[in-house]
Amino acid sequence: MEEPVIRTGALTGCPPISLKKRNIENYIQSNNSTAIYLINRFNKYCNNRYQGQCAFIKVTLGKHQVKIFISKVIPDKVKILSDSQLAEITEYPEKYNGIVEYLSKILIRGGILKCEY
Repeated sequence: MEEPVIRTGALTGCPPISLKKRNIENYIQSNNSTAIYLINRFNKYCNNRYQGQCAFIKVTLGKHQVKIFISKVIPDKVKILSDSQLAEITEYPEKYNGIVEYLSKILIRGGILKCEY
């Protein structure tokens, strides 16, 4: 099932880089072909839009392009969110029937380059 994600890829037109998850918020570039290409940002804490979440991605030196997009597929929130939230999801389904990303800050180590495509 497709879910809201962050996708990474090189500016040179190369395929997206593979990522290896180190812990809940840290990823490193991987040469493993079975590694992930997408970072799922929906979890049991996503019902609280003020809940600060972050992902740190360590990549090799060079130019990189990051694409942030929201999937058109709505995740099964009843399955993902905790049992304590089930009553609210059932009572207010319209509140949970959608996908929203609140992007507040992006930390960039290095400079921002003019887009070359």
